[in-house]
Amino acid sequence: MSEATVLLLRRGLTLWGVPREQVVGLDASAAGVRVGLRSTSLLADEVVGLVRDLEIRPVGAMMRRYWQEHCRGVAVHGGLPLVVVDSDHPPRALLE
Repeated sequence: MSEATVLLLRRGLTLWGVPREQVVGLDASAAGVRVGLRSTSLLADEVVGLVRDLEIRPVGAMMRRYWQEHCRGVAVHGGLPLVVVDSDHPPRALLE
């Protein structure tokens, strides 16, 4: 388990987290919010907020069986589950 400051994003019905140190910019567009990362950009419907000291847990074997996208881990915030993005392997759901 690790802790990080995470930018929370919503895309569709899914809540995503991006570690703050991976974010290099934010920009509003007609399609939503563009989140700039070092190597690419993500597209979200909205920025939910910034959470400090979010406990990030590794993805377990059961979830990995059904969630095949690479990620940094999973967490829960405000009673809602979220997937923490790895900027080197961004999920297809957040790519433009």
